[in-house]
Amino acid sequence: MKFLTQLFKAVANERRVRILELLLKESNLSAGTIGEKLKIPTATVCRNLKLLERVNLVVSRRRNVVVYYSINANRADVYSQHVLDVIKRRTKKKTASGVSHVISR
Repeated sequence: MKFLTQLFKAVANERRVRILELLLKESNLSAGTIGEKLKIPTATVCRNLKLLERVNLVVSRRRNVVVYYSINANRADVYSQHVLDVIKRRTKKKTASGVSHVISR
C-alpha cells in the first residue's frame, strides 16, 4: 500500500506529469534538456526525476558525466503501467485537440 501511495503522490504534481509526457515522446533526455524544453529550472527537474525514479516510472543511465532519463520499459508492477497508460491517453487527447501548454512556476 505504501508504494501505491507514493506512486499517486508522484503523479499528483503537474510538473512531474509534464516530465513524463515529454519522456514518453522523447526518450534519453538529460535533466538540462528537460528543463529547457519545459522551462523549469534544472535543479527542480532533477528533484522531480529522482522522485519518479523511486516509483519506477523513470530510469536513469549515466554516459560519461551526463545522466540521461527515460521511461522505465521494464516496469514490474501493474500500477505503474496503468498510470503511464493514463498519461499517454491524456497526451494523445491534448495533441488531437491542439492544446499545448508549459508549466513554469
